[in-house]
Amino acid sequence: MRTAFPALIGDIGGTNARFEWLATADTAPQPLAIVKTEAFNGPEAAIAWALRSADLPAPQSALLAAAGPIREDGLDLTNCDWAIRPQHFLQTTGISRLQLFNDFEAQALALPFLDDDDIVPVGPAAAPRKTYTKAVLGPGTGLGVGLMV
Repeated sequence: MRTAFPALIGDIGGTNARFEWLATADTAPQPLAIVKTEAFNGPEAAIAWALRSADLPAPQSALLAAAGPIREDGLDLTNCDWAIRPQHFLQTTGISRLQLFNDFEAQALALPFLDDDDIVPVGPAAAPRKTYTKAVLGPGTGLGVGLMV
């Protein structure tokens, strides 16, 4: 997906949703809001509130990593009653592009970009190697797991 700017970046878990604003490809993301998922009836409402609070317009695109399995019709969060249905999301928010990931898929995709000193070997490996299978684990509201082979 070619990202249009400004863009909204989101990390949505069972308890909290964290949003950042990316003005251009050349700027660092700026924190926008951290919200409790139980305070909103869905991601669209949480995003609308975050944008209003910061006096920002709807972004052109959104990149969301959420805690749940990706299915053909979108994503249901595992430990929260939120769901992300791409067509509904785009129509409701006014955002024109959406890229949706499982949150630990996103973490696993980042693993090849870590330096060896960022990696902790598990098992008899003498030292971390970029070519080894890697796992990422994250306890939170649930337990997130990602694997990069």
